[in-house]
Amino acid sequence: MPDYQMTFNKLKFVSECNCLSDAIIDTESQFGRVTSTDNLKDKDFRSKFEKSGKDIEGNCKKKCSHRGISLSIVNDESISDVISIFKELFPISPRYKRFINIISFTEKAGLVKRTQSKNNKHHWDLYKCDTFSLQEINLIESISLADV
Repeated sequence: MPDYQMTFNKLKFVSECNCLSDAIIDTESQFGRVTSTDNLKDKDFRSKFEKSGKDIEGNCKKKCSHRGISLSIVNDESISDVISIFKELFPISPRYKRFINIISFTEKAGLVKRTQSKNNKHHWDLYKCDTFSLQEINLIESISLADV
């Protein structure tokens, strides 16, 4: 456990939803995040809630996911499956290329939570803490979806 208290006030969690239930600090796992370049930017780590500033209708799973950053856990067993899922979700076009950035987090990034779906059994959400910055991300590798 970290020697400081993480806060999540910026996410304005819905009171009836316990979004952080089962969320953990994970500095060991590697995750894939799809971006439009191989250089990570702040905008690559903005949730749908941060982009819109609005809540959405729906159940707690949808409301919590709206506040999280979508990731897929990556390891030797899952990487080819994750690449296939991302290629299907983000088709390649000549003018718009996508990258999978393989990353890990420091203990000050926030909390991650397994949020698998029928379309992606490797899906996780990152709930950024209030002090989150790009310095809390370790970029391990960038993979062009056009090259795999």
